[in-house]
Amino acid sequence: MRDLFSIAVLLTAAAFPATSHGGIIASFTADGSAFLPSFISVGQTVDVPLYLRQTDPNTELTSPGLLLAGLGVSFSPSGIVNVTSGSFGPGWNSLFSSVTFDNFAGTSAIQSGVGFGDPAVTETGGSILVGTLMFTGVSAGTALLTLGDADSGFEEILDGNGNVLDGSIIFDTTTSITVTSSAVPEPSSLAALGVIGALAAVFGVRRARGSHVLAA
Repeated sequence: MRDLFSIAVLLTAAAFPATSHGGIIASFTADGSAFLPSFISVGQTVDVPLYLRQTDPNTELTSPGLLLAGLGVSFSPSGIVNVTSGSFGPGWNSLFSSVTFDNFAGTSAIQSGVGFGDPAVTETGGSILVGTLMFTGVSAGTALLTLGDADSGFEEILDGNGNVLDGSIIFDTTTSITVTSSAVPEPSSLAALGVIGALAAVFGVRRARGSHVLAA
């Protein structure tokens, strides 16, 4: 899959010159608002979307849209959360797209593309969803997730006319979030807590009855 994406990029980039464009921002949210820290238990998951949004209605996301797009997420320290899967945004062709992740190194990336015969991808609201990464809690702790380029040595963001946009993408202040993963009590611990709760309830009733007798 990665090879097909690379071939598509190389063929397209070779056919068109690299040009500079502005007004496109990478973000975890469609409107640029802060992505609040997520709290999950070990074994639970959280979906982290990757967006490209425009600040100018006349930028490439409106017309001609995008032909290819790639964004990556690094997470540190490793071992707190792992990427378990990823999905592409609506309109992307899976044949020209790929999801890669290395949980040991703490890196992941989504690179999405459309078929050469398809129209460029556009969405309402001035944002394009490149894809979504699913993070799963592995152990108790807090991990910092940072949005960045999918591959700094690889041009993978092209508009519908084939112009390279990698050097023009801005990563705003909302591109770092934290995910806190907390341990889940073992079944034996939960049972112990239940017994303690029951004893506390019985003790409370007896104390209440004793107080009633004394009052009488």
